[in-house]
Amino acid sequence: MTPATQERPAGHLKPVQELIYGCMGLGGSWSLEPYSSAQVDEAAAAVDAALEAGITLFDHADIYRGGKSEAVFGEVLANTPVCGNVSGCRPSAASGSTNTDSRATTT
Repeated sequence: MTPATQERPAGHLKPVQELIYGCMGLGGSWSLEPYSSAQVDEAAAAVDAALEAGITLFDHADIYRGGKSEAVFGEVLANTPVCGNVSGCRPSAASGSTNTDSRATTT
């Protein structure tokens, strides 16, 4: 158990996450310009740092940066081998799913 989690009450299988990484800052500016590969690299570094700190829950909204935050995060997850349970994602190689919905189940 990392410092960022606590035990769930009896009957729950997974620990409760105390810290959540807000992804609104990923994906560049709020302009209509597309995001760049450099911004994907910056997002990957941020996600890696969050994972290293024990954070495995990521906040998303389709309005963040006009949708660019989710797109960039999706690229990071697609290239991150440990994304199996990050934000409810199931990598397509493992499950045939490309679902990166943060509300997805991870059982």
